[in-house]
Amino acid sequence: MSLWDVLVGCPCGRPAPRGDLLSWEVAVQSTPPTTWHSHHSKAPGGLVGLWEARPAGRPTDARTIFDNAPSLGPHSRDLRKGRASIPGQVYLVTTVTKSRAKIFSELRCGRILVHALRRQHEIGTIDSLAFVVMPDHLHWLFALGNSASLSKVIGSIKRLSAQEINRLKGTPGQPRWQDGFHDHALRREEDLKAVARYIVANPIRAGLVQRVGDYPLWDACWI
Repeated sequence: MSLWDVLVGCPCGRPAPRGDLLSWEVAVQSTPPTTWHSHHSKAPGGLVGLWEARPAGRPTDARTIFDNAPSLGPHSRDLRKGRASIPGQVYLVTTVTKSRAKIFSELRCGRILVHALRRQHEIGTIDSLAFVVMPDHLHWLFALGNSASLSKVIGSIKRLSAQEINRLKGTPGQPRWQDGFHDHALRREEDLKAVARYIVANPIRAGLVQRVGDYPLWDACWI
């Protein structure tokens, strides 16, 4: 059984912490081992390799990336203007639920969103590197493929997850996502693992859990 299968269907959510997971939980600072789960088609080097080959510049702290993200308010649709979709580029995307409803506090709904992320990875539109599904928003780190634009990928996961959640709830057509999303295109000098660690530590900073392994809806390809 792959980790995707565990996240989507196992009653307990995420499996018990292993040694490599515990290494991420030590202040979420140590460098994790570069092992990939079976759900990944390849280790970093394909789409991510294209990104890593680009010239480096001045380093940016992972916290700064999040702090500089604008609030997704009523005019979040404007965030889509001028957006570039570059194959091989690594993006950190944040998108929020309609009216910041805590839809994903219910594990079944969270698994539906994970399934939508998995679908995009499996069909090759992206290489998923890390994500965390928070009660009212999603952080997702991935390398974009060459078969779909950034807006199309995010639109697909929103559409699929909303349809399945509404089917589960018996609320056909109810909006589940706020329009728009924020994306940050990582530069070569920005440490992927540091950004991934910051992403998966979100539930700790939000006070939802005390340990990363206690939260069921996250993944990182290095663990």
